Amino acid sequence: MRAGERVAADGEVVEGDSDVDQSILTGEPLLVAKTVGDPVTGGKVNGTGTLICRTRLPIQSLVDQITLRFVPVVLVIVVLAALMWAILGPEPRISCTLLVAVSVLIIACPCAMGLATPTRSNPSPAT
Repeated sequence: MRAGERVAADGEVVEGDSDVDQSILTGEPLLVAKTVGDPVTGGKVNGTGTLICRTRLPIQSLVDQITLRFVPVVLVIVVLAALMWAILGPEPRISCTLLVAVSVLIIACPCAMGLATPTRSNPSPAT
């Protein structure tokens, strides 16, 4: 973030130092010094210096671990259900197979935590 820009999201300073206007949250007109390791909150205004911040939701690590296992399990279930309907289902088998596969995806995917949270942030620091 350059001087005068608003902090886009909550995060942590990974490089640089600056004075930040926190009056939007605290009501205090004084600038607060921020250096490496300090937390920053979205909506604040960067004062005089340049900051490089890393943003990550506190629950994102848990969500990543659950999604890492949940999505492949759902895909395996979709493939198994489609194969069963392709082999054992009534005619027209292709239509039934596609209907079952799409139905499983529609039911499972909106509940996936990976879709309910922001996408994983870039491992490199964001500006």
